[in-house]
Amino acid sequence: MKIIYCITKADNGGAQTHLIQLANHFCVHHDVYVIVGNHGPMIEQLDARVNVIIIEHLVGPIDFKQDILAVKVLAQLFSKIKPDVIHLHSSKAGTVGRISKFISKSKDTRVVFTAHGWAFTEGVKPAKKFLYLVIEKLMSRITDSIICVSDFDKQLALKYRFNRLK
Repeated sequence: MKIIYCITKADNGGAQTHLIQLANHFCVHHDVYVIVGNHGPMIEQLDARVNVIIIEHLVGPIDFKQDILAVKVLAQLFSKIKPDVIHLHSSKAGTVGRISKFISKSKDTRVVFTAHGWAFTEGVKPAKKFLYLVIEKLMSRITDSIICVSDFDKQLALKYRFNRLK
């Protein structure tokens, strides 16, 4: 099986630790790729069997030029690698990755998104909250499974009527 994990930043954090554990576990019996937006300490913690791909266009803040370039590069990679599973972490990698998969030639690939905290959570300014919610609702339509790392995130998704079967 070919598995691609994708995250925006290669720094030290909970999402990165989770991804490292998954990649290092599954690389024993599967072809595992980790796509990340920058060099960072996370990369050094990955097993040598993990294929690391750095896409510098995959940046954290919204940057339409960089985001379009990231979508293009990711779509090409997905079409070339033809993964069985694409597992996305972080809101930005989740959005860019799902759009990339949608336009790629890897149509049979399953898409998993792990929410390590929603971008539309409490405390976000109303305009941004609405924008992030609309984006996530649209992206959920092209996602096979959504994993929430906390009950709070799960309840927030259910509050906004995300498909509970995903």
